Amino acid sequence: MAETPQAGRPTWPTIIGVVSIFLGVLSLACNLPVGYFYTFHVDANYTFSPTQASLASLERPFTCGLLVQSTAGAILLFAAGILLIGRRTAARPLHLVYAWVTLAATAFDVMGTWIMFFANSSHSLGFADPTIVPWSLFYLVWCGLYPIFLLAWFNRKNVRQQVNEWKSCNPKRVQPGGTE
Repeated sequence: MAETPQAGRPTWPTIIGVVSIFLGVLSLACNLPVGYFYTFHVDANYTFSPTQASLASLERPFTCGLLVQSTAGAILLFAAGILLIGRRTAARPLHLVYAWVTLAATAFDVMGTWIMFFANSSHSLGFADPTIVPWSLFYLVWCGLYPIFLLAWFNRKNVRQQVNEWKSCNPKRVQPGGTE
């Protein structure tokens, strides 16, 4: 028979912890093949105009930097999820660090993408692709949903109090032989 949750014990750490683990694993599953492909299989036989050549020289380090940040963020989110399920106090700051770094990296990614498109512009709007603005806004919202949720959730007074109580809830370890 399935166990019922303990009376008064909140279930949100388990739910948010599982979501964090899932999103961390999903991000790793996406980043690792992309990183491998981008590192070893990008065709270098393109011809570039002088402007495109200068942008192409910036694109690889820009993309590799974002892949490294995203992979590190995925590992951080995975670890934070595990700690949250275990009701460890370190879970809150790890989730907050993940949220702030992810929001900053997403904004940096969008700005870098706009610079790449702006410099390669052929349209009066200044963008090579007129869909860049709606896609960028969608990307900002999509990538920012979970980090913004985490910032809002972990800064609630009730949640901060519950996390602080976890410090005092650690059971005393009993030494073999019955002594503490």
